[in-house]
Amino acid sequence: LSRGRAYTLSPASQKIVKEIKDPIEITFFANADLPTRFQSARTEVSDLLAEYKRAGSKLTIKTVDPKTDESAKKLVSEFQI
Repeated sequence: LSRGRAYTLSPASQKIVKEIKDPIEITFFANADLPTRFQSARTEVSDLLAEYKRAGSKLTIKTVDPKTDESAKKLVSEFQI
């Protein structure tokens, strides 16, 4: 539960996530050395993804840093992000 419930999933979202039947992996690409002005956004996204994970046992959340992870670098190139 986040402060002010800003990143708390709605009951409808929780229901949908709980009903997921097949495993889903969510990959969050984030550099560890983001500029200060983006650090809070990284934290907010991580917190929201954690809420999804808590709501659904079929979800796997993976955070990767494309600057330090070779496989993540390849995915960034492949997905053109």
